[in-house]
This record gives sequence, structure tokens and C-alpha cells, in this order.
Amino acid sequence: SDDLAFDPWGTAPSTVGIQRRLVAAFDPAGIVNPGRLPGGI
Repeated sequence: SDDLAFDPWGTAPSTVGIQRRLVAAFDPAGIVNPGRLPGGI
């Protein structure tokens, strides 16, 4: 079963682009809790 089928955060906020850039800057390898933030970040 896919535990990401349900997004507990709901719809992604309008700031999701900024959040993605911050995650990319601080975690370029994507190893710190991938997919655990709003919008699947």
C-alpha cells in the first residue's frame, strides 16, 4: 500500500515553490524526510 495516497497536509500552500527551493538549498540530496512536508516536499 502507498502511505502517501492520503496527504495529511491537504492541498499545497501557495508558497510551495519557495519551500521547494529552500529544501533543495539545505538538502540537495533529498535525504531528510523526503515527501513529509506540504505538497510532498
